[in-house]
Amino acid sequence: MESSATNGGKATAWPVPEWAKNHAAWLRLEDQIQWYGAKSARAQRWYKSFKFVQILLAVLIPVSPICLPSGGNGSPRLPVR
Repeated sequence: MESSATNGGKATAWPVPEWAKNHAAWLRLEDQIQWYGAKSARAQRWYKSFKFVQILLAVLIPVSPICLPSGGNGSPRLPVR
């Protein structure tokens, strides 16, 4: 296995010594890096979905009084002066 790092948006591979490739600590580190990447991707998808729903609901707040009938008589709610 080779490790990678980000250098200005470009992934660069770090050489892994032969003695470390099958070492338990190295394998655990690689496993944790993969787990962290997957977990952060899930969290980012959840966050973006939540933000989309939040913005959608915020847009519906000013639109809802126009679309919803008032008192069941079918007329839209208008401000009374």
